Amino acid sequence: MELQQSYSPSRPVTLFSLLRHENKKAPLNFDITHKEDYEKSIKAKEELIVQCGPRRFVINPLFSLSGTTENDVHKYCRFLHPGQSAIASFTGPLTWGAVPALFYKRVIPAEGEEGSELPLQLVATGTARAPSTNRVIAKRVILTGHPYHIHKKVVTIRYMFFNREDVEWYKALPLWTRRGRSGYFKEPLGTHGYFKANFDGKINPQDSVGVSLYKRVWPRDARPFSGPLLEAGSAASGAIQDETMDGIE
Repeated sequence: MELQQSYSPSRPVTLFSLLRHENKKAPLNFDITHKEDYEKSIKAKEELIVQCGPRRFVINPLFSLSGTTENDVHKYCRFLHPGQSAIASFTGPLTWGAVPALFYKRVIPAEGEEGSELPLQLVATGTARAPSTNRVIAKRVILTGHPYHIHKKVVTIRYMFFNREDVEWYKALPLWTRRGRSGYFKEPLGTHGYFKANFDGKINPQDSVGVSLYKRVWPRDARPFSGPLLEAGSAASGAIQDETMDGIE
């Protein structure tokens, strides 16, 4: 019905077929490379428009480091910088094979400026990977504290926690310092979050102590996109508006 209402004899209509299960949704992973001629960094979860084969949809991808690990856990990246490569993950329509993909951003003209002839700007390119529900994207948060009293390898830490219950909860985690020392919780002190810790050597009073916390982040859903990919502003060029159906539904 939507195609019938928008049909115009002066515009081409693109038809395509889907392979088996390509009408279903799954966690998708794409190799993505930031284009060097696009000077800005791309923030994770920022809105992008991806053109993958004949289909087009709006995504808010998560970025993570590529490579292989024993348990398939990969570190979350907050930004994709110019010239950098990573894995973009989102939940969308199933795609089989190494299908090339183009990633665009909407061009929003500043106040007082004329709109660009191209409403979308190419910011990255990529290739589809095999869909996988086993890939884990882990986001790291670091809690830091400061040495309060140092006696050989035993150090009293403050400002990492502010109540005794938090010390008891996290005491099984390993400790580390910015200068390469490692240690572990020994015992909590008082009710204000102070605790004793043992390290593998004497630490510097100016050093800081950290503990790493990890949580799994989940890919966000893709949304259908319908509209022009390119709009030519010159009437002399005989502009043609290509309205390709995204094929998600």
